[in-house]
Amino acid sequence: MSEEIEEEVVFEPFDCALGTVVEIDGASYIIQTPSGQRIGMPANGEATAANVEADLANPPALAAAVARQSTRTVISRLTDAELAALFGSDEWQIKAFVAMATAEGAIRSDDPAFVAGVPALNALNIIATARWELLLAP
Repeated sequence: MSEEIEEEVVFEPFDCALGTVVEIDGASYIIQTPSGQRIGMPANGEATAANVEADLANPPALAAAVARQSTRTVISRLTDAELAALFGSDEWQIKAFVAMATAEGAIRSDDPAFVAGVPALNALNIIATARWELLLAP
């Protein structure tokens, strides 16, 4: 019976436009710059020595920034008509949205309740979808 010897794969650092790739972590390059700083750069697919320059030249798109604002600020920015419609609604989904926003103390654009609530608020003519950019602005 012969034993198979498993060879350990040793990562060999390689140079790129930003410095030296010292590690590949999943789909990201860990690059040490000439100043000694280590930075992570995402790959567009498989992070390899063959792909690094193309990935650095055309990095994947970043996720949109998450908008966040305190519930108090959002409420203060609502018009009288929006306030009356919001707090006068008999719809349980709207009451749940208000209760969650109040309990949380903030409204975040990536919160599933917010994502589901905005179309409902718009459909019920309570708060138009286009108003949220202003309501969540810093």
